Amino acid sequence: MKHTLPNRTRTKRFLKRLRYKWWAKKIIYTKFYVRHAGKVPYFDVELERQVDLRPSLDGSARKPGISGFMRLRNEEQFVEMAIESAVDCLDELVIVHNGCTDRTPEIIEACRQRHPHKVRVFEYKPTVYLPGSVEHRTHPMDSPNSLVNYYNFALAKTTHKIALKIDGDDLYLPELFRKTTDKVRSGELSLPIGIFGINLWDADGEIMVNAEFPLKGGLDKGFFEVSPRTFFVHYRHYELFTYAFEHSAGVVYYHLKGMKNDHGLANYDLQSDKTTFSPKAVAEFVRPALMPWATLDQEVPGAARLPVPAELGLVPRKEL
Repeated sequence: MKHTLPNRTRTKRFLKRLRYKWWAKKIIYTKFYVRHAGKVPYFDVELERQVDLRPSLDGSARKPGISGFMRLRNEEQFVEMAIESAVDCLDELVIVHNGCTDRTPEIIEACRQRHPHKVRVFEYKPTVYLPGSVEHRTHPMDSPNSLVNYYNFALAKTTHKIALKIDGDDLYLPELFRKTTDKVRSGELSLPIGIFGINLWDADGEIMVNAEFPLKGGLDKGFFEVSPRTFFVHYRHYELFTYAFEHSAGVVYYHLKGMKNDHGLANYDLQSDKTTFSPKAVAEFVRPALMPWATLDQEVPGAARLPVPAELGLVPRKEL
């Protein structure tokens, strides 16, 4: 199945961005392999030394099934909802938390106790530099303080042949996610296969949609077979996955970053005098153009068939 794309006036711009991201990933990945002769530099924080990541990703030693993996920092607002929306459709959910100053560790421990045969929890103890920070840009991918090393740590902890990155602010749509995971297991969907989410935003008591980027994921998120060629590498603003998901299974979740009390901004370095993001990118983070939920079907084909956010327990702040 091809990407589910916004139509009308935004289609050409959206397609151009997707194509650029796909080619950029391939170019960065190729340069990486040339530079490192196939080895994947990684700092094992448990062994406290540099190792080659590839043996941890050997698919032949992995069990059949799907592993979800999460990396969390101060996600108390929606993390329980995110876990419960996905865990029943997975064979395993690896959760790694880092630098939390809120109730995230307590919440995920309670989830682990409810799902002891599926949920596995780890703490990544080194300080991890934020996306958009100068420190992230200047540190190599195998630094224990690198966002890339943190992500690869989480991926290496998975034990099943297929993996999916899940965020602490993703709300999976039960029927659609179940159908998708069933098709992945049966082989009806060829891997790798991307998935999309709808970018929701709490706008002073009304649930809106990010008009510039109504869809989240696609090329950046999906199911893949774990192998020595699937891992995260360094990009100047954040981490970058080596696979580009050229095809998509469609919309299967709602992305709730914009529903958070701080709109998810605390997990980025957006200080104007230090951030590596451009002023335009910062503005898109902080003040995106919005559109009403009721008009989403005009931009994303098939959106009218998606559940209204309130049906899934999502309530804007002014109604709490």
